[in-house]
Amino acid sequence: MAETKYIFIDESGTFDFRPDRSAFFVLTAVLTGDPIQGCGELLSLRHELLSNADYMQGVKKHRELSHFHCTEDPQAVRDRVFAVIRELSFDAYSVVVHKNRTNPALRHPHEFYAKVFKSLINTTVARSKLAQPCEIFASAFGLRGSKEAFLDGLEIAFQQHPELEHRIHFHQTASHHMLQVSDYVSWAIFRKWEQKDTRSFDLLRDKIRVDFPIFRHGDQEYY
Repeated sequence: MAETKYIFIDESGTFDFRPDRSAFFVLTAVLTGDPIQGCGELLSLRHELLSNADYMQGVKKHRELSHFHCTEDPQAVRDRVFAVIRELSFDAYSVVVHKNRTNPALRHPHEFYAKVFKSLINTTVARSKLAQPCEIFASAFGLRGSKEAFLDGLEIAFQQHPELEHRIHFHQTASHHMLQVSDYVSWAIFRKWEQKDTRSFDLLRDKIRVDFPIFRHGDQEYY
């Protein structure tokens, strides 16, 4: 029996199309054969931080460090988490959407996710030569009523690869440490494109196989 592969998916940037919001939207897949790696290290780090009274004074009360989240974590914590992530074995594939180049006809969630997931999954399968059964864990981030569009887009993308046995799980990021890893990886790629800040991206450069702008051809901007 072929070894199962695991794909952890997260997004960065805001899903809206306004000049006052993020310029980019990033969808990232982290592919690995070992979904357990790093669990002990990240849990130990979280316990270390939970016992640090000075650190906990600055933690948002609603979260109380239930999990790592790159956008909310202070830089000192990011540094520690990235140090763990660098030692893990995975490949990352990412699709970058320059939002003001997105045709208005593609901005409805169903059309948008179908387009972006098709590109992401096709690229991941082709570049990784993926042929094993897959367990896909997608981060249940705030989709504002677009859950079905997100999951439909992901399922439609896998229908292009009927040879791949797969199951899709839609879980909260706090439920699996590798979803938190995918959050960090996606954030690093997003920062590279949004802020021209490659500090975190450079730490993971040898693991990021693809981060390409899906609308790289043409220069029409809609706002």
